[in-house]
Amino acid sequence: MAGGELVPGFHPETELERRVFEDPELRAGLAWGKPRKGHPEGTVGAHVGDLLRSIDEWGETGRRRSDLRFIALVHDSMKYRVRAGSFAADFRGLALAINVLRYQLFKTGPLTHGAHEVVAFVKTRPELGRPNAQLGFTLLGAEPELDNIVVDPFDAVTIHQYYARPSSQGYCQIQSPDPDAAMLIDANFLDTEEDRRNSIDTIRFADRLMGQAALAGLAPRYAGPPVDFESEDSILGGLNEFGGTAFHVCGTCRMGSDPGSVVDPQLRVRGVEGLRVMDTSVMPLTPTGNTNGPAMAMAWRAAELILA
Repeated sequence: MAGGELVPGFHPETELERRVFEDPELRAGLAWGKPRKGHPEGTVGAHVGDLLRSIDEWGETGRRRSDLRFIALVHDSMKYRVRAGSFAADFRGLALAINVLRYQLFKTGPLTHGAHEVVAFVKTRPELGRPNAQLGFTLLGAEPELDNIVVDPFDAVTIHQYYARPSSQGYCQIQSPDPDAAMLIDANFLDTEEDRRNSIDTIRFADRLMGQAALAGLAPRYAGPPVDFESEDSILGGLNEFGGTAFHVCGTCRMGSDPGSVVDPQLRVRGVEGLRVMDTSVMPLTPTGNTNGPAMAMAWRAAELILA
């Protein structure tokens, strides 16, 4: 809806399906009243900012339009040399060129494999009621460079692991009235004791797993950055220096029944007529696992709500 009139080709409601950081950029940046490039006057994109100016407070996910909270994951990749069984030889030199051609012509070979051969959801402590960490196993080792990833010449297994339900909150903030200017984004990883404790437990769990008798035939040997798995300080130091983000970001447009939530349980933006948000930004908490499946299920339900 633009200026109180229906725009041809649009449902009477406007639905925002963007990205978790573009939603707050739209809410915050367009509130300055400037249309984004590519959204000429008279279109939905040009007028959403006018609609959103009526909303002042956004609850605990973001104190105001210009200071919006989110939750993101921090992960670490743990590499182990093994005797055999990896894709190391398949992704280097002439073999890589052959496998690229093989995939293009026949859709077969190692390039048909996903990023992880196995994914596990685990409880890092036996007293927990449900899994709190996710492990993904990749059958090769690699070293990142500035603009490339170089596959190691030896057989290896890499475990990509992270604590799946972080409590640390990051924030994003607009820095300019220019709606196309980049926002300040601070993920604030490992800010809470809970996140530090569970991240340490997750790394130790993965290391214990590689030492199990069932894997003895592969003779796994840790080959990542130097870390003393008996030292909590060493593990946290390794995370801070070598860890990264899994990009399972959510929460910038938190859904809830309380007045402080951004959208209600039907995904309608509070204080704005005819506007809903549907993407991972509405998740009030990070799901224990990847966000793609939940986002697809939410979109299916959102379509039902909109058409009801």
